[in-house]
Amino acid sequence: HKAPKAPSKVAEWAVSSEKYFVKHFAQRTDYALETVANADEAIQVRESSAMFITELLMRDRELRIANIVSSISNVGSGVVLAGNNKFSDPGSDPISTVKSGHAFIRQRTGLLPNTIILDYDTAAVLRDHPVMRDYVKHTVGPSLPDGALSDSQLASIFRVPNLWIANGIYNAAAEAAAID
Repeated sequence: HKAPKAPSKVAEWAVSSEKYFVKHFAQRTDYALETVANADEAIQVRESSAMFITELLMRDRELRIANIVSSISNVGSGVVLAGNNKFSDPGSDPISTVKSGHAFIRQRTGLLPNTIILDYDTAAVLRDHPVMRDYVKHTVGPSLPDGALSDSQLASIFRVPNLWIANGIYNAAAEAAAID
């Protein structure tokens, strides 16, 4: 609180490029001029090539971002769930685990988490997890007809307004290689 006409506190902030640099990513494709000249108009060799390269660059970017946001070293701390703590273990307690994550984020940032991202398989396990289902029947309300929890119920249990289910699958096999 300040008195009328009293000077305000000054808050300073700085911009630094000390650890900033731009990585260049490139991709290209080749096509023969004869291919362009002989192709049917509907094939649109140039446009199709540009869209193909754009998609490759976007997929590469998505993978880089996924690696950054899913790395424990980039969030300041993390817990690798193993053994009885894995959410796939019926004896685990996903609610406690997420509460610990909330506390960690709040202690370091002063902010509350607003988003949780689950991979598709983890979300499927949590929808049927006994601890989660028990919690819902006492607090959140009825589950889906098959007894599984809805996405909005998962978000409510974890106390976040945003729940994202990641459906992407990355196949690191070489092109044309057999898939396991």
